[in-house]
Amino acid sequence: MLATDYKVDKSSWGDGPWQSEPDRVDFVFAGLACLALRGSPHLGHWCGYVGVPREHPLYGVPYDQTPGLEVHGGLTYSDRCSGDICHVPAPGMPDDVWWFGFDCGHAGDLSPGMEKFRRDVIEPALGRYDMREVYRELPYVRAEIEHLAAQLAAMMLPSHAPAAPVASGLVRVWSDGADMGTMSEYSAALFATAAIAKGETVHIARPDAPKTA
Repeated sequence: MLATDYKVDKSSWGDGPWQSEPDRVDFVFAGLACLALRGSPHLGHWCGYVGVPREHPLYGVPYDQTPGLEVHGGLTYSDRCSGDICHVPAPGMPDDVWWFGFDCGHAGDLSPGMEKFRRDVIEPALGRYDMREVYRELPYVRAEIEHLAAQLAAMMLPSHAPAAPVASGLVRVWSDGADMGTMSEYSAALFATAAIAKGETVHIARPDAPKTA
């Protein structure tokens, strides 16, 4: 989806920085697909996402099983491309990615749509009160997305990769009996780490090896 195709009706939210912001921003940081999305049309707060390729050790791993990634409010989302949380790959980048996401709708965060509900429904009954909430504007959200992307990209550096499975060259990989094709030792090591973490059985052999049972 193009950013210009994603619009949220903000006419009832009142004045605020959200009125001059876009509702979707796609970009690339640290070699990874990134997305800022006004995730809930009713609440109006921003969500942020970073997509990792199939070779990444956390591809397919649920967000609540990831090791120590730091971002605003913690991770709250993981999935393949689905609905608005998807992308048009930049040249040379993969279409198949696993998205990790967070949202800015936590305690202490101001959601413009919720502010309207408070103004129209709660305050007439209970009176005005100060929740001391902060609206997380787009520059803040983008910085958090970049921070998450940098952490995820670092996990693909050689210092984070497991030892290569064979001495040199290309290898062929099977996962639960399915032929995953030929890839570099480094990519195979990353793939195997993630697959084993998900309980899959991985077999790695020379490129010309016959299909394993």
